[in-house]
Amino acid sequence: YLQSCKVPDCDYDTAGDYTAIRWLNSHVSGDPVIVEAVGDDYSSYARISAFTGLPTPMGWVGHEYQWRVNWLNKGLNAVDFDSRKSDVDTIYTDPHSSVVMNLLARYQVQYLYVGLLEQMKYPKANLQRFSAFLHVVYSAHGVTIYQVPVS
Repeated sequence: YLQSCKVPDCDYDTAGDYTAIRWLNSHVSGDPVIVEAVGDDYSSYARISAFTGLPTPMGWVGHEYQWRVNWLNKGLNAVDFDSRKSDVDTIYTDPHSSVVMNLLARYQVQYLYVGLLEQMKYPKANLQRFSAFLHVVYSAHGVTIYQVPVS
């Protein structure tokens, strides 16, 4: 991943993501699900799952649609696809911890990522609220990674 971004389409500082990705790659084993903001194809979105190999509920929207709906061509996948992006947005924006925890459980999420891109996508959300019900396992350079408590 880029320590610094020097291309026209990169409109935020990537140093925090670079350091967090290195931390995830050295401290997280297996394939726990991590939530990160969902965005358009050929963008900085899905960067954490792409550079760690960790699964995420939804990556690039267009690519997810091609594989989940068009290529597999199953109605069930279309319903699932439509709800995933909305659910990720709800995880980042809903003020009620019970709603967030239910969605995290639905996708078996173990980690939640809040970096500069998430802060830019959800500027009105109180992203610090996660500290009240999730465990901070990493916090540096504008990035916080939360771990979902095991119930």
